[in-house]
Amino acid sequence: MRTSCHQLVLQASLSRLTSLCKLQLVNTRGGLAELTVLRSLGSLSYLGLYNSPLPGCLPSLRQLAALDVDSCRQEDSAAVEAALAQLTQLRMLGIGCEALTSAPRSITALTSLERLYLLCGGEEAVPLPRGPWLSSLRWLGMHWLDMLAAAADGTFAQITRLEYLCLVGNPSDEISANRAGWDALWACLASLPSLRCLGEWGRGGSCNTTAA
Repeated sequence: MRTSCHQLVLQASLSRLTSLCKLQLVNTRGGLAELTVLRSLGSLSYLGLYNSPLPGCLPSLRQLAALDVDSCRQEDSAAVEAALAQLTQLRMLGIGCEALTSAPRSITALTSLERLYLLCGGEEAVPLPRGPWLSSLRWLGMHWLDMLAAAADGTFAQITRLEYLCLVGNPSDEISANRAGWDALWACLASLPSLRCLGEWGRGGSCNTTAA
């Protein structure tokens, strides 16, 4: 496959930004498959991909501390899994992809992760994979349905350092129908001594990953 003109220009432009710390690519649809110049940006600590394809070199970007992926495609699921298995140094991860119906299993490799925003699609609750990785989380944003599942299966008992919690969606119509589930959630939150901030984002909203 020949390198597109767009890719050549983008690579040449980025290669000159040797002190670049933060890069956001929005609605970029061409020339990212082999954006290898990102490997040479040693100061790059944050990469945001919004409605843009995943760079082929993503798993090798070991300098990243924060990764934000939004509006990815269902076929990107394997690429996300592979990238997270290698990016074990990440401290912040945001995944807002309705095309994904489950949490990436390789997220358990992120043992230094402090901030997680996870919003998947589908009508069923998306449980967080259990494991020691949960103990480093201090900031968590998920759909309220997934929060109820985390309370029911004991996941919150492993998130012992949680300080900030963001519930996405508007559950007002469902509270009376699942009163026991909500009572269990509030009981879990009350048992977390470090929890100091609680946010709720209604339909169509998203959590502020820079809060707290």
